[in-house]
Amino acid sequence: MVSIENDFILQSIKNIDKILQLFSKDVTELGVSEISKATQLSKSTVHRTLVSLKNIGLLKQSQATLKYSLGYRILYLSNILQDQLNYQDIALPIMRDLRDKTNETIAFHMFDGSRRICLFQVESNHELRRTYTDIGKPLPLYPGSPGKVILANLKSHEREEFIRSFNLDAESERILREEIETTIEKGYALSLSERTRGIASISAPVFDASDQVVAVINISGPDSRVTKEKLNEFKDLLIPATKKITEKMIFKNNF
Repeated sequence: MVSIENDFILQSIKNIDKILQLFSKDVTELGVSEISKATQLSKSTVHRTLVSLKNIGLLKQSQATLKYSLGYRILYLSNILQDQLNYQDIALPIMRDLRDKTNETIAFHMFDGSRRICLFQVESNHELRRTYTDIGKPLPLYPGSPGKVILANLKSHEREEFIRSFNLDAESERILREEIETTIEKGYALSLSERTRGIASISAPVFDASDQVVAVINISGPDSRVTKEKLNEFKDLLIPATKKITEKMIFKNNF
């Protein structure tokens, strides 16, 4: 049963890909019959797929011609991708320098308004090292040092909403609140085996021109090598690096 469902999902994705590839600078609007002929898919399959794509904003339909064209959600997604490319262009050289100075893994976590997403990393040269295997996967803000940094830099009412959503017991919530206050005071957060056992990390924020937290840079590695004392040494390298990334991002967005 599961295999049949998976096959259906895979075929649906392939159909979507076939349809979206038909659009170009020269071909901006297509009807059901045209798409059916070009893809060799039945009209019923094409119509069903087009309606689904329209419902999620990837396509829009002209009321005059009833033909379909790319929807505005495509533009929204492309802007997100462009932001990510800008982030890489600015952050990677600084992250590589930070990796060379610490020889631990450096990662860039974007805040999307509700979760954090590790977009890219510069790995340590050590044989035993931290490697993010969930690149691009949305992750909750709790636990972990990147999430604590984001929470510490939100408006108080936003932070309270997130903390309530974690459904923590009283003691865990008390500890988290203390750690957030410490993060606010110091400008960085530490994590010792919180989200991943045996991994220690330190994180600091990256801001936009309106002083809103948009991302986090963290240094992480195995706690057998990256001790709390070592993390405190890393802060003197991490904080100037995140400030430099913030400055470059603001400068680039202003020109």
